[in-house]
Amino acid sequence: MAVLTVAHDYDCSAETFFRRCVLSRAYNEELYRSLGFPKFEWLELKEEGAKVHRKIRVQPTTGNLPAPIQKIVGEGISYVEEGTFDASTLRFDFRVLPSALGDKADVTGSLWCTDRPGGVVRHARFDARIKVFGIGSLIEEKMLENYKRSFDAAASFTKGYLQREGLLAG
Repeated sequence: MAVLTVAHDYDCSAETFFRRCVLSRAYNEELYRSLGFPKFEWLELKEEGAKVHRKIRVQPTTGNLPAPIQKIVGEGISYVEEGTFDASTLRFDFRVLPSALGDKADVTGSLWCTDRPGGVVRHARFDARIKVFGIGSLIEEKMLENYKRSFDAAASFTKGYLQREGLLAG
């Protein structure tokens, strides 16, 4: 299993980050377009008490995947992300369901914030377990490398979005 953790500073509250970014259709549409994803589809957002369930489908760019991975995933891989935000803990947990690999992929993650003066630090953790003999660890490595690149780019986008939308703390 491969694990990735990343952290980025935002000049807003945790509530603002989750409600106005993670759970916002407009933010997500703009974010994925800025990341160069060919497709983004908002599938669901429903509230059940302190929990908010969000489901999206995206098609990332595959870039230069190693040949063994390209052979398995094919062209135009996409994934569904099913996530739940818990308003009582200000935490978003998600599961990624790739269009390729079926039950051979177990990819989960969490987003949470810790306070800092003038804002928050948004933490993200990803766990990837790919059960494909001989190349599972290569797929995990490539997947987490892509997640890191996307989250770093998303952090820059989010900072600009928060400022542009007047959502900065203070």
